[in-house]
Amino acid sequence: MNRAIVALFLGIYASANGADIETMSVVASRTERFSEQRIDHLEIDEAEIVASGASDLAELLELVPGVRVVDGLRGKSLTMLGMSGRYVKLLINGNPINGRMSGEYDLTRIKLANVHRVEIIKGPSSSLHGSDAMGGVINIVTKWDESHSVIGTTMSTLGKKQGFAHWSHSTPVSSYRLAADASQSDSFTLEDSYGSFRAPKLSEAGVQFGLGIEQGAKHSLSAVGDFQKRSIKNVEARPTGAVFDRTNEITIGSLLLQDDIDVSDYSSLRLKAAISRYDDQYQNDQRGSNALDTSEDTMELDHSFALDGTHRYSSHELSFGIEKVFNHFKSDRLSDDQTYERDRQNMYVQNRWQGGDLTGTLGLRYEQDSQFGNHLSHKIAVAWAISSATKVSINESEGFRAPDFKELYMRFNNSSVGYQVEGNERLRPENSRYRSIELSHRQSSYKVLLRGFENRASNLISAELVPDNGSQDTQIFRYQNIGAARYQGLEVESDIMFSRWLSMALSQSYIEARNLKSDSYLSNRPLNATKLAILSNIQSDLRVNLFMSYYGKRLYYTQAGDVWEKSYTIARLAIDYDYNSALAIQGGINNFFNAGDSLYNPTEPLHAYAGIRYYL
Repeated sequence: MNRAIVALFLGIYASANGADIETMSVVASRTERFSEQRIDHLEIDEAEIVASGASDLAELLELVPGVRVVDGLRGKSLTMLGMSGRYVKLLINGNPINGRMSGEYDLTRIKLANVHRVEIIKGPSSSLHGSDAMGGVINIVTKWDESHSVIGTTMSTLGKKQGFAHWSHSTPVSSYRLAADASQSDSFTLEDSYGSFRAPKLSEAGVQFGLGIEQGAKHSLSAVGDFQKRSIKNVEARPTGAVFDRTNEITIGSLLLQDDIDVSDYSSLRLKAAISRYDDQYQNDQRGSNALDTSEDTMELDHSFALDGTHRYSSHELSFGIEKVFNHFKSDRLSDDQTYERDRQNMYVQNRWQGGDLTGTLGLRYEQDSQFGNHLSHKIAVAWAISSATKVSINESEGFRAPDFKELYMRFNNSSVGYQVEGNERLRPENSRYRSIELSHRQSSYKVLLRGFENRASNLISAELVPDNGSQDTQIFRYQNIGAARYQGLEVESDIMFSRWLSMALSQSYIEARNLKSDSYLSNRPLNATKLAILSNIQSDLRVNLFMSYYGKRLYYTQAGDVWEKSYTIARLAIDYDYNSALAIQGGINNFFNAGDSLYNPTEPLHAYAGIRYYL
């Protein structure tokens, strides 16, 4: 760590060879000011989102190399380079969102009709983004600057319906945006030799707004907000014969105020104030009896204040910032009826510089947590341009995750099943250290990327059975820091442009996720994955695209022994046709190989969809 600190400040004051970092523009459009410009990342732009046929973030991320979407009882989560979604930080317009369910985000809550771009950072990014960024970061940038209005709707044979509207208007001194969406997904049931799986019924509606005002040539104010209501309903039949109706009524709201100041042609400052709230009212109602009925309310409230700055000089770009974050949490699953609070203050500095054929990134973040004390994270990256077409990059970065309130204070007793989960106030933060080497080659008609990586995680938190707890009827599980894991692998990505109307993207990943304590594979992690996208513009106004994701065998640990579940392929055909300048028609087939089962892979069965977009 001392070498990282020395390297950071040597990089800040190092002499340059006169080369400017042309891609690091300080002055950008308002949309760019919500983007992640401080670090290399993968971008999925609006045209690619439309071409994918995806309606929500889960469907879009299914197409990304190194990412796998996982279906479950309460929505869809992900793994990124083998790490579960609990270690991936999700941002909207650069602001963290709350509301994890069972430790992970439900990715279906992020609709794409009003999204301008999705930015993905693979690997730990705590040197910039602090806690929860052990596995990566995903930033959703909403539409903003376009002066147009659009309405649309989509429907599927599976009973999924969605409607959306977007209105925006820009003048030389102001921008306005208002958007709304509503959707409904009917329940479906999978029945096979494993048993039966019933997906929840989902209803949701949301509204988003944006306001931007230019205060002169170098000063702008922005306000971005959203509000969403979600209702998740399901039926649970237990082996005892009891039937329960489960309901989650969820309310989500957030507001971000941002002031961007261009101090000079080379320097900018950004002031941010944000607040977000997540309320989940959960009820489990037993039919014909109220003996086992449960009702639980959960509230998360976060607010923060931040100052970020960027200064560009010679061949350097220096980024820095300070932030104060307050977290409030209250849940009926905790040990008492009080609101738990935590606050953090942090500061970071990062220098990106270019000298000749070398480009470097050196970053350091100091975070002070009111519960867990101090934490220091660093990032070091160097890229060497071997030629105008070939580049080699080496990266080392750190990540950490502070225990959440449930892991610290939970007192949950499921008497009907016979187990109890207890929190542990002595938990320590989880940590990871990531190293990668990357070779890329780009020509006018193709590009190839080869990446090898290793991510080692320690102090991992898991609920462990407490031996000899004194009760013969109830098993007690307590959260403990006992885990250690290694995620390592190799990724190959290629993009080929055969002609102006036909292109292909192909990737192959081999990722080994291993528990270092037991020297065994982690459950439900395919060792290999292949992703294929064939994109065709049959005519200038007609696009037909095919997407396929193949996942190899996965290991599961069951009471009957270890099970290697068979491989499967998720495939989607997406068609988009511009009928005229005002009307676009889309349609396609999702999961047309009908992959999935009721136990190990409860994904949506084969279904077709169709929709329209009308530009006013």
